[in-house]
Amino acid sequence: MTEVKFYETAEDVLLKFAVIIARYKDKWIFCKHKQRNTYEIPGGHREAGEEIIETAKRELYEETGALDFDIMPICVYAVRRSDALDSDESLGMLYYADIRTFEKELHSEIEKIIITENLIEHWTYPDIQPKLIEEAKRRIGKLFFKMPIREKMHCCELYDPADEEIMKEQIQCLERLYDFNATRPSEGEKRAALLKEMFAEIGERCYIEPPLHANWGGHHVHFGKGIYANFNLTLVDDTHIYVGDYTMIGPNVTIASAGHPLLPTLREKGYQYNAAVHIGRNCWIGAGVVIIPGITIGDNVVIGAGSVVTKDLPANVIAVGNPCKILREINEHDKEYFFKDKKIDYSSL
Repeated sequence: MTEVKFYETAEDVLLKFAVIIARYKDKWIFCKHKQRNTYEIPGGHREAGEEIIETAKRELYEETGALDFDIMPICVYAVRRSDALDSDESLGMLYYADIRTFEKELHSEIEKIIITENLIEHWTYPDIQPKLIEEAKRRIGKLFFKMPIREKMHCCELYDPADEEIMKEQIQCLERLYDFNATRPSEGEKRAALLKEMFAEIGERCYIEPPLHANWGGHHVHFGKGIYANFNLTLVDDTHIYVGDYTMIGPNVTIASAGHPLLPTLREKGYQYNAAVHIGRNCWIGAGVVIIPGITIGDNVVIGAGSVVTKDLPANVIAVGNPCKILREINEHDKEYFFKDKKIDYSSL
């Protein structure tokens, strides 16, 4: 195993390598060596008498053909074999480069470069290079790495939901939702088949009473098995909504994963953020309940009708109100009575 650490600075004489995380038009740049079937971040050894920044510029040119670029240091990185007791740290400087133009041909041991929106899977140094990228993202990500809009949708970042590509996909999802809501009561098999197409995941023996309302037609909804949802369920499913097995959902319930900034000028421009909702196993969500973005609800929770859930709820509680608060835990009394003074007759079940 290889251990990777990061430092703000180090003595110049200790810096033996320069590695450059490079981008071109908001896309990643990776190199493939002629003798390898894997990819790597541009970089290499420091030559005698060379300033470390000159190492970075030289390696970037040799391995990518970059001619015109901006480059800046991020931090010092250190690599050590954690399974070797006598292993010393090898230190290098991590850089970020924004490339504008390339030379037409490469004149080095590099066979080719790839320019891609996504990170690669087949690394030459899988214990090191992904960690360098993560550290760079952490330190300078918001300044230099433009996050794809679909990634913003699912990590609670502001984005414009009116993006043309997003809306095109959303319309397709809503077409299937329309078909589901247009089914007749006798078309149970058709409804079940449509739900499997519409939802990200849906288990066996789930039943949803139309009409169902969903921003993405259930595209980001994950239902376990045996779930029942009554009329007028609204799923604001701009990001993921998870519901555990055997949960029951009353009529007119809203589960929202999307919100808008409080600042009026941002709302005016239509910006939105999303935060996933997690609902546990075997819950009962009463009629008219509203669950806001980012909420987690534990297993076996009962939420009273008309409640507005603004904070997480632990497992095995009864909660009611606006805002929703814990009334009590589910206890021994509930094993004897199912409604007011009505006792459970286990012999008839």
